[in-house]
Amino acid sequence: MIVDKVLAPVEARSSAPFDVSVVLQNVAPELVTDRPVAGRLTVVRKSGDFEQLIAEQDVVVPPGKQVLTFREKLEE
Repeated sequence: MIVDKVLAPVEARSSAPFDVSVVLQNVAPELVTDRPVAGRLTVVRKSGDFEQLIAEQDVVVPPGKQVLTFREKLEE
């Protein structure tokens, strides 16, 4: 399983909610491409030395792609 892309707005207002989407892709070897793949997704916001956990969850990705969306907001 790989993270294909992360989508978030270019700009966000402080305290206004916005969506962060993570596109996961099941890239299991050819012999098992018809099976779901399990893993753990951790999304972290980094700014300089500052790190903040946004989301962490176990996921099961079926063959192909799956989009997970998290609601987030910036604190002042």
